[in-house]
Amino acid sequence: MVLLYQFLLRYKDFLTQWKLYILSAVVLIMVLIGFIFWRQDDYTSRNFENKDTALKQSTSENSSLSKVEDVQVKDGDNSKNKGPVYVDVKGAVKHPNVYKMTSKDRVVDLLDKAQLLEDADVSQINLSEKLTDQKMIFIPHKGQKNVEPQIEVNSVHEKNGNTNNTKVNLNTASVSELMSVPGVGQAKANAIVEYRNQQGAFQEIDNLKKVKGFGSKTFDKLKSYFTT
Repeated sequence: MVLLYQFLLRYKDFLTQWKLYILSAVVLIMVLIGFIFWRQDDYTSRNFENKDTALKQSTSENSSLSKVEDVQVKDGDNSKNKGPVYVDVKGAVKHPNVYKMTSKDRVVDLLDKAQLLEDADVSQINLSEKLTDQKMIFIPHKGQKNVEPQIEVNSVHEKNGNTNNTKVNLNTASVSELMSVPGVGQAKANAIVEYRNQQGAFQEIDNLKKVKGFGSKTFDKLKSYFTT
């Protein structure tokens, strides 16, 4: 018992003597632990912020790139729309011809250049229609019907000659299509087109007799190849 009592007294003296040092060591350890946790949280927070900033920058760059591509596509579309178109106007106009226009122009703009005749009938024409390349517009005279363009001759007939089963429309056929008819050369084809431009649409096949180079015998041979 005496030994135990002496040990406790010495332990008490030890604690009393070293109390301040022990408390300081405990506090220091706690501060170090707190500092370590704080640094770890700060690193995690900064890492998250950096990733968030990088993500925002990437999103912003992608958005900017997308806008630039959209602008380029629109510019490309606009440049295509600004290209020239060639339109053929026939019938009741002073200057029937192929006109170079733009895709923004309308039928009324074309007719301003071709100049309508006094007896031109535009009641069947859509003056607000936009022009397209390779379009043919026929302006009828008053009392005539508006003839819709038709292509009734295919490439085979153009190369090998026409047949009785395929008729050429006198009002819409081009010179090359007219020349696909056996017995019709360039002179006769040009005469048909010239008559059509000056006199208007053929109302019937018999009107072909009024064209230079188509006498009664020639007409009888060729009438089966044509239609109106």
